[in-house]
Amino acid sequence: MSERLERFRKARTSASSVFAQVIQLNKKYDNPLYCCFEGEDYKYYGIRIESYKEKDYQKIIPLKCGGKKEVVRLYALIDKETTLNIRPFVYFIDRDFDNPIDKDEFDMYETPCYSVENLYTTTCAFERILVNELKVEETDELYEHCVKLFAQRQSEFHSGISLLNGWIYCQRRNEDPDNRLNLSSFNLNSLIETFNLSSVDFIDYDIAYLESEFDGSLSVEIDEVNTAREILDTNPQELYRGKFEIEFLYNFLTQLVQSINKKEAPFETRTKVRLNISKVNLISELSQYAKTPSCLKEHIKKSA
Repeated sequence: MSERLERFRKARTSASSVFAQVIQLNKKYDNPLYCCFEGEDYKYYGIRIESYKEKDYQKIIPLKCGGKKEVVRLYALIDKETTLNIRPFVYFIDRDFDNPIDKDEFDMYETPCYSVENLYTTTCAFERILVNELKVEETDELYEHCVKLFAQRQSEFHSGISLLNGWIYCQRRNEDPDNRLNLSSFNLNSLIETFNLSSVDFIDYDIAYLESEFDGSLSVEIDEVNTAREILDTNPQELYRGKFEIEFLYNFLTQLVQSINKKEAPFETRTKVRLNISKVNLISELSQYAKTPSCLKEHIKKSA
């Protein structure tokens, strides 16, 4: 994305820009539900709001904000506007590597894991994809084989990105909030040597390598990174950066579908399957299979 387009995107999804949209929409609808999200997260939350809301609305209006900071800023703008704060608004943000928000100050939903992407990479979510998209029933002898492969490769993947996540955690905890490290252009595959159904192997990288890959990164001590890793490694599937987790899911599903369609052992007798996913549409295409935390159900019922 060019610098000019990136500036335009940020301006369009800034809190002030979205607030201006709300002012216009408020004149058009008598009974709307405004739903405020980070980026493309409506692809996950949309069907869940429809399922668990307890009231009827003229229209559910998604409001796309450019990140957590802009959602919080929009919350503050709406809260001060007397013509709007009587309207129903629901806000959704990711936990990321930050401390939990103050629920007394901000009435919004925060993921119990790093981000919504992590909700797609649980074992239960994979099992639902396996049954409904790849047509491998739970009674099928290949079912346990596929689930075991998923767990083994995910564990290897987590071992390989432990240092990366710990290092990014330290960057986020020490950096200037107004001058954050840009992660969007980083290619995770540059660290991966092998990714197939038999193994996931990484290159031998270290902190010096990461510092060379990320312009403007802070210098952090290995002890600090290792302390961060101890925290995150207690539950990597939930606590590691979500975009890395979803990258694993995409790569694993791609390898699994290819193996089934090529009738490689032990899939010799399986019929071909079609799973039309890409890195762009995976969040929307597989949304129905992702985990729905009980705290999310409760928040939607309470707020919508």
